[in-house]
Amino acid sequence: MDMKNKEQVLYFFLQGKISLSQYDYKFMANLQSMIQKDNRVTSNQADLFDKLISKYNKQLTKQGFVKEELKALSWKTILVESSTEYTSAVVSLRDDNLIIRVPFNKTFINAFRNIKNNEFDWDKETKTYVTPFSTNSLKIAHYTLPKFFPNVRYDDELENVINELLQYEGMVWDPTLMLVNGRLVVSSTNSIVAELVNDMTLSLDPRTLFKLSQMGVNIDPTLTDNDPKLQFASSSVYEVEVTDIEHVIRWMKDLGCENVVIGRGLRSLNVQDPITALVEKYGMKPISGHIFGSLPNGLTMLIQHTSPVVQTFNALNVRKIIVLKDSRPIEVQ
Repeated sequence: MDMKNKEQVLYFFLQGKISLSQYDYKFMANLQSMIQKDNRVTSNQADLFDKLISKYNKQLTKQGFVKEELKALSWKTILVESSTEYTSAVVSLRDDNLIIRVPFNKTFINAFRNIKNNEFDWDKETKTYVTPFSTNSLKIAHYTLPKFFPNVRYDDELENVINELLQYEGMVWDPTLMLVNGRLVVSSTNSIVAELVNDMTLSLDPRTLFKLSQMGVNIDPTLTDNDPKLQFASSSVYEVEVTDIEHVIRWMKDLGCENVVIGRGLRSLNVQDPITALVEKYGMKPISGHIFGSLPNGLTMLIQHTSPVVQTFNALNVRKIIVLKDSRPIEVQ
């Protein structure tokens, strides 16, 4: 097949004769849609398309094409220089719906999909993220988009709302242990938390921080920044290197832990047996195998290799999750 322009190359890619990754296919499909709708290609899109030609060079060669010849072809469509108009994220309010339009960004797609309580849905027709307007959806857009795009533009109505809300930035809205005028206090508390902490002596010891965290009280990070043990006590999920696990197991015992669920994934790190031995050494009961059965009475924590779904384990009465990381160098023999 004799290719005469980049549009023909793009069409060929989308015919299924080249095995594309999910994200590359989505980029090309969006690019084709934009060409048909707006009759334009930005310089950034054109550069990325050339990179994809190089990426799939082996498959293209098998189809009888020469990479350099394909990259040298021109676009029939208007080629425009990428500017903030085409590289910015745009947030608008239409008919009580919050709408986000963004350039293709694989990293953003992955991160946005995994945001907790994200109400946005992808609209294939308009190529936008859409959700009924709410403070939560506006907050997600406002704090997420700047991490991935150099410029975020809001329509006038939303700009006014955001400017009004910025005066409250930095305020504490959730119950949080803080140091105020040299005294520990739980700020932004509600009647339930206030009743629970009323008779407590607030101090920066591990058991107190652990108890507060179990009540849903956040701990101001400045109070624990320089003390790993306090960070551990105040966290529901704590990451630790395999080489430092004994310290953490000792801290677990200090917090009153009685049972330790040993995640099955630890076997892949060759540490399941040593960790089980350490748990027993510090007087706690190791529980191996599948954790979704009934757990014994007593304070239970979990050690595992992969990142957890926190809500699931909380429902099982697991009070703290320790995630093992392994940065040990691989020995090549």
